[in-house]
Amino acid sequence: ADALREYKEALKRDPKFVSALIGLATVLALDPKTRGEARAALKSAKAIDPTDPRVDANLQELDELEKAGKPAP
Repeated sequence: ADALREYKEALKRDPKFVSALIGLATVLALDPKTRGEARAALKSAKAIDPTDPRVDANLQELDELEKAGKPAP
């Protein structure tokens, strides 16, 4: 909950902070109910910086989590 709050606060200050979007997505991916929000955060990050390899890696991991239907480790 603390991490979620901190990432959201960082994004209020700078909506184009790619690292915060990735961190937010990581936290949201932990709960299958918020994985759609995680994907949206990663898509926003990709739109801001399409060259950041962390975005694609996180999207791939999210795809794998969703396919397996498992909670994040």
